[in-house]
Amino acid sequence: MVDYKTYLQKGYPITTGAVESACGHFVKSRMEQNAMHWSKKGAQEMLDIRAIKKNGDWDDYVEKFIKQELEELYPNAA
Repeated sequence: MVDYKTYLQKGYPITTGAVESACGHFVKSRMEQNAMHWSKKGAQEMLDIRAIKKNGDWDDYVEKFIKQELEELYPNAA
């Protein structure tokens, strides 16, 4: 919860506009292109991947993904 009174006293900006704009850009630019239709699960998975990429975590994600896939496909290896 945000302590609005304290934040306002300290001069912090109390607005959701920047966050809403960033979310709108993040979601709309990928999810609302022509002829795209998403299930809730598919949309969430796409947004998760987009966040990983935008946050600069792509290489770590791919490494972890490959490791998990190998463990699932070859549980008795090494």
